[in-house]
Amino acid sequence: SREPLLLPTREARASGRKCEMCVDGTNEDDAEPTTVEEQCRRMTSKFQSEFPQVEAITAYEYLDAYASNCVLVDCRTEAERAVSVIEGSIPVDDIGFDELKKTSSTKPIVAYCSVGYRSGLEAQRLKDILGGGSDRKIVNMDGILAYTHVLKNLPKGSMPNAPRILDPRTQQSTQHVHVVSQAWNAAAEEYTTHEFDSADLQNFFKQVQSHVRVRKIQHLYHQLTPKCCS
Repeated sequence: SREPLLLPTREARASGRKCEMCVDGTNEDDAEPTTVEEQCRRMTSKFQSEFPQVEAITAYEYLDAYASNCVLVDCRTEAERAVSVIEGSIPVDDIGFDELKKTSSTKPIVAYCSVGYRSGLEAQRLKDILGGGSDRKIVNMDGILAYTHVLKNLPKGSMPNAPRILDPRTQQSTQHVHVVSQAWNAAAEEYTTHEFDSADLQNFFKQVQSHVRVRKIQHLYHQLTPKCCS
């Protein structure tokens, strides 16, 4: 079984209590991560916190509570998805407005990207589309990099039906994953990582910045629009 992370719970973060490793009085964010998994969790938690109106979950929580009965939405680029995807996921562009509005669609929607930021944007957008009257659950998972640690830590044979990380071309399990850039490389050590070259990385960030502006404007419009007109 996996060792518990030394990061504080969400309740501890909210109350300002220190994490277990910060017994010397230092701030937990100033302490160096002691494992790659801890580095991943700290990074994804920071990105997820940008979207307080969207419930954030870890990849462990996804596997425990959602994997067997959810709509798993991949919010990454086509280039990232070409390297690997989480089994059963669909691209965010395939989530239609009509599908969301179906009252019979009660499965929770789990959005994921690499580290929880783009999926947070899309989860917030999906919540806005559904409106406050819907009880359909939409959550933001901490990402495929965090999921590599989940699969690494699973005892062999303990969860044979756990969604795998797949090569979308062959539909076979793979230990390759796209990390965008080395700055975000917090995948489990067993995985071979891929990243954008410098030119593609610049284009990627330009696209993300443009997408962020659009989504923030859409969210602001939703907040300012009278509910009777939405």
